[in-house]
Amino acid sequence: MFFVALICAVKLILGIEMKLLIEFYRTLFEVARDLILLLRVYSKMSFAFKLTE
Repeated sequence: MFFVALICAVKLILGIEMKLLIEFYRTLFEVARDLILLLRVYSKMSFAFKLTE
């Protein structure tokens, strides 16, 4: 019974707020991508810093 209610709620949310959901996930993806880029840059910089020490 709980799963049926959950599925109905998900369908309702998807029906009403599909655009918002897509925007939300797109924003999440962009934030994650930026974080990964920042981590890469940071790791490269810290590695270069260790080499120069």
